[in-house]
Amino acid sequence: MDIFAETDRLRLRAFTLDDVDLLVALDADPEVMRYLNGGVPTPRDDIAGRVIHRLTEPYPGIGGRPGFWAVEEKATDAFLGWFALRPPAMDAADAVELGYRLRRDAWGRGLATEGGRALVRKAFTELGVRRVYAETLVVNARSRRVMEKCGLAYRRTVFRGRFAEVEGGEQGEVEYELTRPEWLAAEIAAAGSEAWETERMRLRPFTPDDFDLMVELDSDPEVMRFLDDGKPTPPERVRDEVMPHVLHRYPVIAGLPGTWAAEDKATGEFLGWFELCPEDDDSVAEAELGYRLRRDTWGRGYATEGARALVERGFAAYGAERIVADTMTVNAGSRRVMEKAGLRYVRTFFEEWPVAIEGSEEGDVEYAVSREEWQGGRRA
Repeated sequence: MDIFAETDRLRLRAFTLDDVDLLVALDADPEVMRYLNGGVPTPRDDIAGRVIHRLTEPYPGIGGRPGFWAVEEKATDAFLGWFALRPPAMDAADAVELGYRLRRDAWGRGLATEGGRALVRKAFTELGVRRVYAETLVVNARSRRVMEKCGLAYRRTVFRGRFAEVEGGEQGEVEYELTRPEWLAAEIAAAGSEAWETERMRLRPFTPDDFDLMVELDSDPEVMRFLDDGKPTPPERVRDEVMPHVLHRYPVIAGLPGTWAAEDKATGEFLGWFELCPEDDDSVAEAELGYRLRRDTWGRGYATEGARALVERGFAAYGAERIVADTMTVNAGSRRVMEKAGLRYVRTFFEEWPVAIEGSEEGDVEYAVSREEWQGGRRA
């Protein structure tokens, strides 16, 4: 059985050709079909000859997955109907439409909301879409409430003339929508804090009060050995360049910072920082991974722990398509961290260094991982 998602009470699985009779029974209820075609049952021949094939058809834009999923009650294995999460076109990958059709005896139990919320999360965390939308008739108050409970907000009313035979169809259709930044902002609000955690670390936004910590971090010659001119960063440069960078927030990721102060969860001690910065304020298609930790934390797995967490956050929460990182060719420690975080060597390149330091003549290396590679690694 191909399971797409599970919730507390529901199991969403792929349709098979054996599901024809279940679909016939679902569409035979006039109340189920009320706002679709005025309550007319779908003929069995139509379901067997057309509908079932549409429900099992893969969409290249979402990794070859079907756009429709049969939903069963986990406690009884009873078929309840279906949910849809499909792009508007076969090859589209930027948006998906949320849909649902449940048996009447499943109404009023919160099952549509439960399944819908799970699919919205899956759309953003696994499919990498930028937008989830849903449509229904203006008069279909029950379906509109489900959309709202799933986090979607009303966007517009449209008149397409597709439901002339349906009572209330002359009032048009409504479109609801949720974008990735809106979803991410809601997740943060629900958590009650922008800070987040790994097994041993708490990662929080920087504040101007962290200036002294950053000066101290960059004052260690070993920390700075493979960076810039290989020397400690002067306090005035920390003030004028470093702090504005770590305090910067990106609209494309719901106004979150790209750089996070890392603290030991057990002691609250400042360890250094991690960053995953979008390529610019308006796009997160590619994001750059970075890290800088105090020397007394080296060799304890903190860099790998934080880097792996940021890679997952970049793909699952931010919707990045590719994550990159670079370092000096001779920086073996940093290269090992990139590899342990799932990135792979891409190329060696040579850029003009403002000051030649030991090893700069061997150039820099770029590492990267794509969304598809990351997902493949998770499934392996």
